[in-house]
Amino acid sequence: MKFDSDEFVRLTTLLESLKHLKNSGPREENLFQIGGRGHYENPTTQLLEFFLDASRGHGFGSTILDVLLETAHIEPGVIDTKLNYWTAHEVVTDEAQRKDRMDLIIGSESWVIVIENKIRHEAINDFGAYARFGQGKHKKFALILLSVRKEVPPQGWNSLNWSDLINAVRTRLKGTSIDAGHGKWLLFLREFLDNVENECSGGCKLDQELFDFSVKNSKALFQAQEVFQNFLNEIRIRWASSFQSLENVVVQESKIERIWQGNGGGGWRCIPIRFFLEQPAMEIVLKVFPSGKFGINLYPKSMVGVTLEQIKIHFIEPCRVEQEKGYLACIVADRDDLSFDVAYENVLSAIEFFQRRNPA
Repeated sequence: MKFDSDEFVRLTTLLESLKHLKNSGPREENLFQIGGRGHYENPTTQLLEFFLDASRGHGFGSTILDVLLETAHIEPGVIDTKLNYWTAHEVVTDEAQRKDRMDLIIGSESWVIVIENKIRHEAINDFGAYARFGQGKHKKFALILLSVRKEVPPQGWNSLNWSDLINAVRTRLKGTSIDAGHGKWLLFLREFLDNVENECSGGCKLDQELFDFSVKNSKALFQAQEVFQNFLNEIRIRWASSFQSLENVVVQESKIERIWQGNGGGGWRCIPIRFFLEQPAMEIVLKVFPSGKFGINLYPKSMVGVTLEQIKIHFIEPCRVEQEKGYLACIVADRDDLSFDVAYENVLSAIEFFQRRNPA
């Protein structure tokens, strides 16, 4: 893409103006972000399950479940929450093969609800198997895809965005006091909703000054966003092409991912560009930081012919080498202040290291 001189001046002026805007700082931390696992789908699903279960001691009864069903546009009469019901998470669709785990199941003597919860992952599950599970119970059933991103639901599924659910729950509980019989659970619910909302907003919420600035400069911001996206894509294409040109290196896929955010919605933020190498079997993540610096994460697969001790000897401090499920090791270069060229040289060195120990 090319800009004429006026557009280039406008973008330059915009960037200079951004430097002088006051920084409102990161959002206030909540209880779930402090633990460092606030964005994980499993604990988020378990917390949601707790608040949906009327039999638990939170004091909300079926209120949160009622709001969820209404917001997901489940037809009235399909689900009667006045009946006694049970909840379960990580339920397998096939007990014999123990696969296709569904995030959350809610059921009674006459109905069943299947909820698939997506936080930082795309909706690529076996929704057909999930639907067959619900249909096989020979009851009224509802299928709900609950996601942070806007997703196109599979046929027969109701799509529900986390932002819509959060707003609906807050509206229903508006004016409810912590002293009004709910005690600590109302506080925990508010913290829980705030945590997921933080994921929905990418860890950043505009103050009024920045919002007004964005309205005034929306055209230039759109152009700047397009330039930056093209910049990221150019890195992806160049690196993938460069890797592919190396002897005995096979690139399976490369993609730009959504923003990674440090704990509590503050601290570090970066945009990861991930490269999947079939040969040698590893994943490479280039982290692009707002500072203009870069970092590298390396994930060799278990099939790579190298031991954890060999990796630790090669990747000396300030690198971290950690055992991780699904991988022989997770190698994280703790130096997230690399220049673009130095980051590339480090990746080439890593590829060569794994090639020597796992030749084609």
